[in-house]
Amino acid sequence: MIGDHLQDMVRAELRVQGFQIEAEGNVKEFEGRKLEGDEHGLDIIAKHKTKKLTIGAEIKNERYPTPPSEIRTKIRMCNTFEIMPVFATRWLEMHRKMIEESGGFLWQFKKQFYPRRCEEFVEIIRTKFKIPVQVAGNLPPEAIRDIEEWILKQ
Repeated sequence: MIGDHLQDMVRAELRVQGFQIEAEGNVKEFEGRKLEGDEHGLDIIAKHKTKKLTIGAEIKNERYPTPPSEIRTKIRMCNTFEIMPVFATRWLEMHRKMIEESGGFLWQFKKQFYPRRCEEFVEIIRTKFKIPVQVAGNLPPEAIRDIEEWILKQ
């Protein structure tokens, strides 16, 4: 549920930022290019409507960090598809260098997002376990600023 929720928010923001969604949902092939022998896929592939910029977005709303091997696989997929890797995630700071050295963008939100009607549950998680969580229907302003600045640099 929370993974789908973040994917919905990221998809909406990418559209606001001028991207056209080209493929979605465990994408393993793009424009005739395919990474052989891998069970992984990308969450979203999107092309910017005015810039020559196509991205492969991997979206993570998990509490546990993604292993480096999965980050490398997603970067390899983007390289095969000849697109830019974007990791839209709660937290992957430990992989920033690897992502940026690949030419990718780490789009970090620093909180785990939950949909509306989860307010009571989120309050329990926040107060009892001190986990950074939030009920949100849109990405926070600082995350929007980060993607806008990154797009401008491309």
